[in-house]
Amino acid sequence: MRNPFSYLLQIKSFTFFTALFVSIFLLQLLYQNSSFELVEMHKLIISQATADGISIQSRVDLFYGLIFKLIALLLINLSIFHFVFQRIKIQKQQESVLLLLSSIGISITLIQVIGVETEMLIYLISFLLFYKIIIYGFANSGIKSFKIFKAEVLSNSILSYGFLVYFAVLYLTGTEHFLLVYVFSVFFLTIVFLIINQFSKLTFRQINHLFIPLIFLSLLSFLAIELVILQYQKGYDFLGYRKLYLLLFTLSLIVFYGFIYFKKKKLKNTTFIFRRYLSPSIIIAYCLLIYYFPIIQQNTELFELGNPANAIMRIFRFGEIPFVDFMSSHMFAEQWYGIIYSLIFGYNNELDFQIYFFFNRLMFLLVVYFVLNKLFKRPAFSLLFVLAFPFLTEVFSNDLIYCILPFFIIQQILKESKTKLYFFLFASVILLIVWKIDAGYAALISSFFYFLFLTITKTISIQWKHLFKGFFIAIAIILGLLIVAILLRGGGTILENFRVALHYVSGNQAHGYSEIAYKYPHQFYISYFFLPLISVISILYIVFRLWKKVELLNISKSDVLILHTSLFFFLISLANAQRGIVRHGYAENNDGAVITTFYFALTLLIVFLLRNYVVKNRLTLFYIGCFSLFLIFRFFPYQPEFGTFDKAIKKNAFITLNVDIAAKTELRRTKPNHGFYASELRDFKNFLEDNLTGKETFLDFSNTPMLYYYSGKEVPGYFCQNLQNSVDDFSQLHLLNAVNPQDVPVVVFSSYPKSWFDETDGIPNSMRYYLVAEYIYKNYEPYSIISEKRIWIAKDFKIKNDYLALKDSVSKSPEVYNYKKTAHYIHDFYQRNSFEDLETIQEWKTQLADPISIRDLANNNSHAYLLFEFNDDFDKTTKSLILQDSLGNKLDLFKFEINKELGNKYMIRISNSYHWHNGNATFFELENGNSSALKSVTLYKDTRFEN
Repeated sequence: MRNPFSYLLQIKSFTFFTALFVSIFLLQLLYQNSSFELVEMHKLIISQATADGISIQSRVDLFYGLIFKLIALLLINLSIFHFVFQRIKIQKQQESVLLLLSSIGISITLIQVIGVETEMLIYLISFLLFYKIIIYGFANSGIKSFKIFKAEVLSNSILSYGFLVYFAVLYLTGTEHFLLVYVFSVFFLTIVFLIINQFSKLTFRQINHLFIPLIFLSLLSFLAIELVILQYQKGYDFLGYRKLYLLLFTLSLIVFYGFIYFKKKKLKNTTFIFRRYLSPSIIIAYCLLIYYFPIIQQNTELFELGNPANAIMRIFRFGEIPFVDFMSSHMFAEQWYGIIYSLIFGYNNELDFQIYFFFNRLMFLLVVYFVLNKLFKRPAFSLLFVLAFPFLTEVFSNDLIYCILPFFIIQQILKESKTKLYFFLFASVILLIVWKIDAGYAALISSFFYFLFLTITKTISIQWKHLFKGFFIAIAIILGLLIVAILLRGGGTILENFRVALHYVSGNQAHGYSEIAYKYPHQFYISYFFLPLISVISILYIVFRLWKKVELLNISKSDVLILHTSLFFFLISLANAQRGIVRHGYAENNDGAVITTFYFALTLLIVFLLRNYVVKNRLTLFYIGCFSLFLIFRFFPYQPEFGTFDKAIKKNAFITLNVDIAAKTELRRTKPNHGFYASELRDFKNFLEDNLTGKETFLDFSNTPMLYYYSGKEVPGYFCQNLQNSVDDFSQLHLLNAVNPQDVPVVVFSSYPKSWFDETDGIPNSMRYYLVAEYIYKNYEPYSIISEKRIWIAKDFKIKNDYLALKDSVSKSPEVYNYKKTAHYIHDFYQRNSFEDLETIQEWKTQLADPISIRDLANNNSHAYLLFEFNDDFDKTTKSLILQDSLGNKLDLFKFEINKELGNKYMIRISNSYHWHNGNATFFELENGNSSALKSVTLYKDTRFEN
């Protein structure tokens, strides 16, 4: 008797995965609202589960029920799809498409199961799969009318045009019925295409050109909204955004068809149109759905936002030049979109410019599409990957993907050595540094080693003449720009700004955490040791393969490019790992900064190694590789509320756009947070407006640089976050050169109550920025608490309107300065520098049995250190020095660790204390008389402030 399941031996992989996806999809629909609520009990059991109303048996039943139902559904679906695919005679290329869609569907359903909302994306993949099956059935039927569907690009184009039609319907109506509109649009376009093909003499290419104007739907939507808002803000009300959208689209139709009719040029083929125009248009629409919000809520963050906001203010309000007059931490990447916005709408001190941040995301999506298309030459896959891959930003990195620019320039140099290509190479690295330091650094290191490996393996033949010409042209342009900057600002200013920028970017010691992680599970060692080891071994293997050129002769150029790309992104992952080693790693619950492009690089290498085994299915292998590696090696939970695609469909701005833009001429693009304004800004702004002239400003010592932006006051110093970026003595002195009590009569000393930014990483600002603190102590005095900030004013500053609602009496309170091991390193630093800039004022050879008087010493030495020397027999402990007033009351406490292994001499900056400066400090002693091991104490004056 024949086995009824014998047909399973004939099942191909694409059939199995199609059946598996459909089975999992059906189970997910069936059990997505499963509940373990205890309804009734057959026997009385009192337990924790009973008390909470939970049925334990339901959990067990669900687990095994899913297993058996999955097997049953899988067998049924295997039978159905095996029969269907045999009848419609699926071709080899079609098999790979079905396998890819099914694999994506399974992976997305897995994301849904772990708690990330991907419902709409699952429905989309399901529809794409069944639409493709239907189209393949028509194409393979032998019916002449359906023969045109043998071209894969036709169904891909219809599916893409359908998304643009949905986008237009959403834009005009605010519909929330994505699937209904999209499915109807696709089938409608399919029927229209068939009718035109059947009843006209137009060719396939000509019919496709009839649909091309649909690509304008995405870009015109953005233009219509921005133009309407622009006219509203200028006090006009000519057209609503929907009418303008339709008008612009009508004009684009006329212009496009007129151009085609009168130019009589040869029409581009459908593949070219899909790759060059249609796919980017879809990506623009997708990006607008996710990231574009014409009306935004006010961002109440006061620190990080200071970089882009103050940069825009310094350009448009104070006429400063980026990089010449100021620098923001993330460079031009956080400035350019705000510059574009301000050029169009004008500068204001609101956060409207943030609306254009989506341009950064759009660039990222387009670059990912371009890279994938370059590697695999399959535009439809590249587009689908951008839309459907859930971990796109984590695998490709929002910042590091731009490092691909010098890589592709080097690929051109491999083909043909030209001076201009070498110039483009050097220029691209420089531009990436200007774009964002992290990306530029990774690009510089990776490009250097990649080029070095190409040279060692003789993969590239360097034309030194072209290289040096390109280098000198790049240098000449930089020198030309430098000369212009010097003519505008002076050589001394440019040199000082450049030096302070170098001090900042090399200040890892200032930014790094003491602990790279709070816990060290085995996943930590996988991230920091095992994965980098794989990267190193992979790099060596690829270099070895490049060295043995004979083995590459029979490999296609596209596969060789994949190998080169893998090598380059392994290098990037290692070059950028320092970010995760310094700060942004396990200590911040983030493993992405360490791994970065590792997933992408390793997947490419796997695709290369298995190229002969997955000739037709390497796209599926690439998708599953990136997906699986991310989930396997990721340590910290990945659980956003929505997947990216579902967020685009369910949370986009176009659903409520008609309501948001109803205000017309009274429209504000940033909805204010009135509570935030009242508590943290209003009184402070009023105080500045009432008491400062137009040119006067304040010094922020509270690490809230957004106060400059909201008050419209000039930022002293070179950095937009001037305090946070003053990482060492040089940069602090550079900041103080831009500050004097006449022009800067107000200081925001700290938040009240103190915030994390007043003592970043547990180090008080008065310790970290001790030179700035002492300058404030010497030239300013406490005034009042305004808008939750402690305000100090210059000692000779005359208040015009008094704001003494709450006096700043906090300054009189004792402070604790815990130097820990820093006291040792301060002494070690000055000892190695022969105590340069330090002058001995007084030495006490005593065990400090009684408090030592410093009544006159504190007043005459505003910048001072205390050096403690201990006998050889001291124990490892923590010493505490107490500043006292004339009545013996405790003022401030200075703590530091002593250890024989570190030596017997320790220094603290005693002038960190405000009480040292205000005359209250008259004595000091070690706490509890703990001075038995003390040999001497020496007071030193910092002479850098003598002039």
